[in-house]
Amino acid sequence: MRNKKENMKAIYIISVLGIIGFVQNAFGQQLYLSTQYYQNMITLNPAFTGESEFAKAAVSHRSMLTGVQGGPQTSYLSVDGQTAQGKMGLGIIAFKDQTDILSNTSAMVNYAYKMKTGSNSMLNFGVAVGVQNQTIDFDKAKVVNEMDPILFGPRANRTAFNADFGVAFFWKGLQAGFAVPQMIGNNPTVTTNSGQTLNINNVQHFRGSVKYDFMINESKDMKVYPMVVVRSVKGAPIQWDANLVLDIGKIGWVGVTYHSTYAVAFSAGVRYKSMTAGYAHDFTTGIVNSYSKRTSEFLLTYNFGDKWREQKEWNQKMELADQELKDESQQQQEEIDSLKLQQEKVSADLKKAKADLEKNKQELEKNKEELVRLKGMNPNGGTYDGTEPTAESVRQTYRKGRAEDFVDEDGNVPPKGFYVVIGAFGVKDNAIKWKEKSLAEGDGKTAILYNSSLQVREVFVYYDLSHDAAMAERMKLAGKYPTVWVQKLE
Repeated sequence: MRNKKENMKAIYIISVLGIIGFVQNAFGQQLYLSTQYYQNMITLNPAFTGESEFAKAAVSHRSMLTGVQGGPQTSYLSVDGQTAQGKMGLGIIAFKDQTDILSNTSAMVNYAYKMKTGSNSMLNFGVAVGVQNQTIDFDKAKVVNEMDPILFGPRANRTAFNADFGVAFFWKGLQAGFAVPQMIGNNPTVTTNSGQTLNINNVQHFRGSVKYDFMINESKDMKVYPMVVVRSVKGAPIQWDANLVLDIGKIGWVGVTYHSTYAVAFSAGVRYKSMTAGYAHDFTTGIVNSYSKRTSEFLLTYNFGDKWREQKEWNQKMELADQELKDESQQQQEEIDSLKLQQEKVSADLKKAKADLEKNKQELEKNKEELVRLKGMNPNGGTYDGTEPTAESVRQTYRKGRAEDFVDEDGNVPPKGFYVVIGAFGVKDNAIKWKEKSLAEGDGKTAILYNSSLQVREVFVYYDLSHDAAMAERMKLAGKYPTVWVQKLE
């Protein structure tokens, strides 16, 4: 009788282990499965430790395959944050996964190092170390006669060292990660009360994730992101998730997840100040639907120091405003410097103009003195200095000049020689009138020479190559033109 009951219990245990193995293969994972990991990425990859701006605590419970006796029940507690400089992340995470008579409990300490690789990119390295306890509770086995003391065996458990490793890359809105849970791969064994040895294989797993944030409204921190997670373990099919989540900053999120070969899940969460509450419901599909039609998951998080978010945002606004004022002040200073340079240039130009004006005044005075010296006639018959000429001044009136400083009325350089000049005029019309008056009075050879050096027009009535002839002609005209002189062009 006793042997029969022991055999029945052994058969039950083996059957349970077989069912558990089937479920694990169906999900492609020996480790726990969840839906809302995108709200607490430390559960997927230790490289995400301390990625949140503030220290965060999270607690979650997942009741899987409701309706199946001994269905998986998973709970975890995590706390993580970043150091003051933001270059490292620290955290702890504790799991308990119960599936019928099997229980897996672990406690891990996480560390992440953040390395900036560019102005918009970063690479994180993460490691988690701790212990993992595997327990088989034979007392939970159900047999026909539960009062038989021989059928009650001791609870068997083994504790082993565990380590996880991960990397994560960030570039603008992109997040990509890869992790190796149970990197060491311990194989603890337990022995039943009947002497049977059971080997628990903690094999290496591989996880990869890719996520990209598409910002919809930056002021409201509204974004939508797709996310794909792939899990792989030797001896089981690859399992993958496809997620699409709409996240609205301080309000909450809604999301849909497809677990390959298992379920379609819908999730939603709300945020209030430092608290977050989320719920996910999995609707099973495929062969699993024959055993259970639903799975529920609850998530609560709390951000430590989140009450300072508004203060930090205000500080950032003030820093931005201060930077804008500095930029505006610098721009104004540059404009002032530019105006100073322009003013200095104008002052230099004005100083040069004054110098040029003074020079022109001096040259004008010199020209006036030269004109007075020439004692040329004005339109009224007087001299330039306003005095009447004497006989001696008339006899001595004789001038020299260069032929290339003169032009005739045709614009040509006049021939060298002696010209008898009856008047000199600064105004062209006055020179023309004096010429016409002379022609009207019978001086048929009257013409005009332009003296470019003095800028005057000289009206002459006689030209000859002989000095004596020119002087004789001047003496003849002295009575008619008291200030007549001889202009020699050399």
